Amino acid sequence: MDQGKSARSISCTEEEAELLASVSLLTNKPVIYAANMSETTLKTALKATKGFQVRAIAQEEHAGVLPICAEIEAEISNMEADEKELFLSDMGLTESGA
Repeated sequence: MDQGKSARSISCTEEEAELLASVSLLTNKPVIYAANMSETTLKTALKATKGFQVRAIAQEEHAGVLPICAEIEAEISNMEADEKELFLSDMGLTESGA
């Protein structure tokens, strides 16, 4: 932790992990990175397992990544249920965040 890294990114023994858990450090809390992307980038990101900078950062931090396209989510939020289902299907998605 002297290197400026978050507590969740540090490899430690079971004993050290227990000690870290007992002090409730904010940097030991789970994190999810929300990555707002264009529609094109989102389609690629959902299929890729590597290659996105945010994913590499998240892996170092033992964190998750939530790729989203705010533009698409805004469109979806204004749709009726049947229109929404068809739109998601056309996009190759099963659900939205809306």
